[in-house]
Amino acid sequence: MHPRLTTPGFLLSFLTLLALLAAAPQAFADGGVVIGERDGAGLRITVFAEPVPIRAGPADFSVLVQEVDSRQPVMDADVRISLKKVSAPSPEKEWSPPYCQVPGNDGYVVLRHDLAQNKMLYAAMVAVTEAGRWELSISVVAGDRRFAASLPLDVGAPRRPLATWWPAIALLPVGIFLYAWRAILVRARRRAAGS
Repeated sequence: MHPRLTTPGFLLSFLTLLALLAAAPQAFADGGVVIGERDGAGLRITVFAEPVPIRAGPADFSVLVQEVDSRQPVMDADVRISLKKVSAPSPEKEWSPPYCQVPGNDGYVVLRHDLAQNKMLYAAMVAVTEAGRWELSISVVAGDRRFAASLPLDVGAPRRPLATWWPAIALLPVGIFLYAWRAILVRARRRAAGS
């Protein structure tokens, strides 16, 4: 093996890269995948979701609102979504993470620019509580224009908790290992410098 590939610095960098890659599947993309488009009241809405296919658990929904004619984004709209289960209840319920948005008294979740990386999108993280057939309703108010649309959603069974959360769980032992490895390297350098 090449000597540079066995140096402590290379091993530390390699392990750090592995830890970051392990956490990558938990990160939600900016917008996700287009799951539907609708036109009405002079507006076009494009709905994105992540992950796709959608599974019971946390789902990132984003909506792009545009003028139909000019395709310019509408930045001052009030955008809300709601989810309604239309199929029979599922025996497998998914735990709702604390970072998901909670519907208000009207049953809708407000989507906001500050929850999206791409500030042209309105976004929110929503808990889809179980597998089955759902209806996603979108309500948009832009000035005096009001537009409502719905999309069907097929939601798969939740992933097993370990499959969902292992990157977050793995970060702690990896961090401890990297700290211990650094301590060993520092001690070895001090011994080498002292002799």
